[in-house]
Formats: sequence, C-alpha cells, structure tokens
Amino acid sequence: MSNRKATEKYILKMVEKLLPGSRNTDLYRNKFKKMSDKEFAQWMDDLESGKVKLTVQVPPFSKSKLKISRNLAIAKELGISFHKKVRFVSRDGEEDYTTPIEFLTLRLPVRRTAQSVIKNISAPTDMKTVDKLSGRPTGASKGAAISYPELQLLPLNQTLVEFIKYRGGDSGAYQALMNDLLSTGKASAEHAEMFSTGVASKRVLKSYLAAAHIDNNL
Repeated sequence: MSNRKATEKYILKMVEKLLPGSRNTDLYRNKFKKMSDKEFAQWMDDLESGKVKLTVQVPPFSKSKLKISRNLAIAKELGISFHKKVRFVSRDGEEDYTTPIEFLTLRLPVRRTAQSVIKNISAPTDMKTVDKLSGRPTGASKGAAISYPELQLLPLNQTLVEFIKYRGGDSGAYQALMNDLLSTGKASAEHAEMFSTGVASKRVLKSYLAAAHIDNNL
C-alpha cells in the first residue's frame, strides 16, 4: 500500500508538472480513488507492458498549454533524450551510415492515405482516347486521376508538373512529349513547354462558370 501511495504521488506530481493548473491531475486523482489495490496493480502491469499509456487532455483554447521547453526539462529530469543519432542501414553492401549530429526522434501515429493503396491504382490500357472534359489521355479503361493528397506525397516537382500538366490535359505539351519519346526515346519538360496549349479542364471550368454567369479570370 505504501508503494502504491508513493507511485500515485509521483504520477500526480509529473502530470501537474506537464500541465500546471489543468484538470488532468484531478482526473488521475479520482481515477486512483476508484481503483482497488488489485486493479491498480493490474494497471501498473499494463503500463509496463505498453498496453495502456499515461495520457493528458489538452482541450482547444484551454488556459493550460503544453510547452516544448517544459517537456524537455521534464524529459531531462526523467533521463529521457528525444534527440538521437540516426543510423542508415545500407542495402547495397556498402557500410552503414550514422549521422554525426543528433536529430529529434519521436514515435508518431501515421495513417496511410487511401490513394496510395495498390488495389486502388489503375492505369489506362492505351493513350488513344482523350477525355473531352479534362483533356487527359485515358484509354478505354479510364486511368485513375491524381488527387490532392497524392500530390502532397510526391516530393519531385518536375514529376508533379508532368502528372498535372503535360499528362493532365495540356494536349499540345503532351503531344510534344509523346513525339519526343517515340522518335528519340527521351523527352524534356522544357521542350514540351514550348508547345503548351493550357490544361483543358481549366478552360472547361471557365466555361461552366461563365454559363452560370460567374465572372472569373481563369
């Protein structure tokens, strides 16, 4: 029982340090009051195994706010370091590389976007058919479009331009791109840009807005 009281006191102290003046301390205090010794022991086992975790509530616009400086001070007191040297493991038989400086290293939740799931990816069987509204070559199978979340996942700027412009409805640039590929086996965005006629979907949207009597400068 004495160990339980000491543990509760320590948890309440650290929660209060993390968010001074918040209701989290009272929430844990009330939680402990409702626990039997057996339940508390089981809860501690779950904490140790990682089945449950200590959490705090920080509602929007609340007076008590988390602060990085306070978090770092608490981590130092607990002997925890958020900064580590990162080791890159080579897959090509070369030596592994460890960064000379430390980087912030955290475990964060990541949710994979539905757009990147393989089963949702489709590609046209050919490039002979062009969609009248978007100007995109689709083929009879109607290839998938590039969504905004997918654009955010692609780090290569020139690749993005190729997807949303040259292959995304700019018939003049796309034709120049394909002619270069078929005749020389390579193509460049700079050369394709010389034949750009603009993306068809932009003209279509402009027409729709004009038909709705909405002035625009597209």
